[in-house]
Amino acid sequence: MKAPHVAVRECERCSSPGRPHTVCNNCGHYAGREVIVKDEF
Repeated sequence: MKAPHVAVRECERCSSPGRPHTVCNNCGHYAGREVIVKDEF
């Protein structure tokens, strides 16, 4: 049995890999907008 295919895309802002059509876990951006405010240390 083959493993299911998982789509991955690169974030436009930080180049972090992630699922398509979701907010980036690294920087909190989606479609050119900041959706989740991430603290920068």
